Amino acid sequence: MMIWILKKERLRLEKKVGSGSHNGMKSVQKELGTDIFPRIRIGIGTPNYKNDMVNYVLAKIPEEEYNILEQGIKKASIAVVDIIKNGIDHAMNQYN
Repeated sequence: MMIWILKKERLRLEKKVGSGSHNGMKSVQKELGTDIFPRIRIGIGTPNYKNDMVNYVLAKIPEEEYNILEQGIKKASIAVVDIIKNGIDHAMNQYN
């Protein structure tokens, strides 16, 4: 299970993961030999300038956003338990 935790609390659960241009995801898929595994993502919003995505994603989290991050982590941890107990389909219906 891949948990991608970033800046906003918006949560998204997925069954099959496309890597897009995300090199970390490409590496995970290569090591697993598949793109079929559950993933939980916490959205990051969008930067002001599209070509600034790398700096936006890797930037230090502003202190005023730590509370949002903590809420997202709590929600993601509950979703993980739901996936384990009830399966990804159930969890997706609950959290997406």
